[in-house]
Amino acid sequence: LGGSHGVWSHEAKAPYQEAVRAYSQHRDAEALNAVKRALSIYPNYAEAHFLLGLIAVRQNKVADATDAFQKAVSIYPNFAEARYHLAVLLQQQHKLKLAEAELLNAIEGFPNYTEAFLLLAGIYEQQKEPDKALPAYRRVVDHQPHQATTWYRMAILLERAQRWSEAAQAYRQVLSQEPQHIEALTGLGYVLGRHAEPAEAITTYEKALALQPRVIEARQHLAYLYGQAGRLDDAEAAYRQVVQEKPSQADAWLNLGILAERRKQTAAARQAYEAAIRAKPDLWEAHFGLGVLAKAEGQPTAATT
Repeated sequence: LGGSHGVWSHEAKAPYQEAVRAYSQHRDAEALNAVKRALSIYPNYAEAHFLLGLIAVRQNKVADATDAFQKAVSIYPNFAEARYHLAVLLQQQHKLKLAEAELLNAIEGFPNYTEAFLLLAGIYEQQKEPDKALPAYRRVVDHQPHQATTWYRMAILLERAQRWSEAAQAYRQVLSQEPQHIEALTGLGYVLGRHAEPAEAITTYEKALALQPRVIEARQHLAYLYGQAGRLDDAEAAYRQVVQEKPSQADAWLNLGILAERRKQTAAARQAYEAAIRAKPDLWEAHFGLGVLAKAEGQPTAATT
């Protein structure tokens, strides 16, 4: 860029290169002096303005950095890297629409700019626009398929959209790179359960809990799947682990009561329903369960309380 503007830019190149060397060695004061000399020779040196912005970022001078990056792109509108760094600063200042515009401009000139797509996807998430975030994340993994973090973000968005099969695929991509990623394992277990694949969901949750036994939500989901599969002893054991770890988990107590009823264990069912109500007094299912038990025992007054 600098060499295409005649003698002025040619003379500015030496102090600019000196500034680049000093910046790369974290000698910021020298870099700043050198880049200012370059700009005094050739004020429209876009790369020098960009370097000035990088120095300001390192010095936590956000306003100066923003001005420098804006100057760089005003001189050279196709300066994608300057637009990207400007977008980073605008995002930090919560100017999301302006940041989005800079990134779209950067991508227009450089369609494979994965860092820009990644930042753009994050901005779309901040703006509650998952339908735009997902294609942006997809562009990242299309060019960099080993981005486990990006696959994980995609999986979460797909799960929220109840696109179970696609979410499972994304979680599996994470696990192919990070087999012990607890959040991906529990996420995969959940979407498999929702996608009517209970056997694989159970196996996945068991793997997660073998790595990290105290993930309460995962154990509760596993207990539910055990119950659905008719593995009542396993379901009861899992629910009991949940309430042992977290006695205020009303849903787990409720399900223990339901399991006990299924097994004709009236006293155990009552104790579990009562514990559920202590944990959550307005849990109507537990009150109903107690009423059913009372009615079965010929206690209509208790059934209506």
